[in-house]
Amino acid sequence: MKHLICIAKKYRYLMLLYLFMGFCRAFAQSFSSRYFQKIIDNFSSHSLKITHIAVYGSAIIALYVVCYLLQYPERKLELLPDQVDAARQCNTCAGKCNNNEIHRKITEKF
Repeated sequence: MKHLICIAKKYRYLMLLYLFMGFCRAFAQSFSSRYFQKIIDNFSSHSLKITHIAVYGSAIIALYVVCYLLQYPERKLELLPDQVDAARQCNTCAGKCNNNEIHRKITEKF
């Protein structure tokens, strides 16, 4: 458990960024679908303006940009279970093992 807390402290800003970008992605998806309905309603009533299309296009582009940027923290945090397993293996042998790969993983990541 202490390894998880240590990792959470080290990567707290990355985790907060991941959560914030997840909320932004959810908001952009909700906004774009709701705004698309507004465009359809305005088109059927013949009151569609170019600004509505520009706002909708911007929302779609922002959604794709956020989804692309979300990959960085997701891939970085994806490696954390390997770090925890390596730390547990090293602690079970109390540092007396000769497995240099485990010790190298820990020193590189922590």
